[in-house]
Order: sequence, then C-alpha cells, then structure tokens
Amino acid sequence: MTEPELIAIDLTDDERDFMQTALTEFGGTASYKPFPIKVLGVSTDDEFEDLVDRLRMAVARKYPLSELDWARAQLLTEMCWGSDIIGAGIDFQYSCRDELAAPLMRSIQRKLRRYGVGGALFPDNGGRRTYAEAEAKKRQREAQGRSSSSS
Repeated sequence: MTEPELIAIDLTDDERDFMQTALTEFGGTASYKPFPIKVLGVSTDDEFEDLVDRLRMAVARKYPLSELDWARAQLLTEMCWGSDIIGAGIDFQYSCRDELAAPLMRSIQRKLRRYGVGGALFPDNGGRRTYAEAEAKKRQREAQGRSSSSS
C-alpha cells in the first residue's frame, strides 16, 4: 500500500490558531458531547482522541497532512465551532467573537476546497447522489411526467 500524498496548505496564523482551538475543544467543552466518530474512520473514543491530538499538533506545527486528514480537521473544526449539539458551539473558547470567527472558518473552507479534500472523507459522496446524478434523476422524473400527461 502506498503512502498518501501529503499536502502543505498555507493557512494564516489566525486560521491555524482557530483550527487548533477547535481541535483542543474536543478535550474541553466539547468532550462530553456526542460525536459520530465513525464518519472519521475511527471506532473507539481512544482512537478519536488520538486522531484529534495528532491533527491538532500537525496543524499547530504547520505539518503537511493527507487529503483525508485535512478533511477530518476541517469537519472537526466546523462541527466544534458551529454545532452546540456535537461540538462546543456557543461555549467555543476562541478569543474572538463570531463576527471574526465566521470569516476565519470561511477562509479555511475556501483554502481546503481548492484541494478537494471533502472527497477523501466521503469517497462515495456519503451515499447520497452527486449533483450530476440528482440532476439526471430530476430530468428523468420530468420526462416521465411529460410522457404520463401526454397519454
């Protein structure tokens, strides 16, 4: 098995601090919240904690990560900051208000999107139809509707 390609993404210090804070929150205010860890490819709480620690340290030290690990770090950051159900949400401990945190999150998302990292976490689109498949299904239904109404 070949090792995955590592990608160095040029995040600002503020973006890295934000991601690192989010990942740290899974050991703090978000540690008691439920989280669907299997979506990350881990099965146990110990594996989850090890993964989060590894990602947090890599982001803080500016280490390159695989597409899969960048996708995991992004998802964890989004969920920790944005969700009060499975993340820290309103208890998020970052040193700036939402008015400053939201643009940081969007900037991180834009940078990671350039690398297409989401596909690494959900190679089959998470079991859902892709945009192209949904559009084809829509056209098929419309065609069936037209043929039914003309009969």
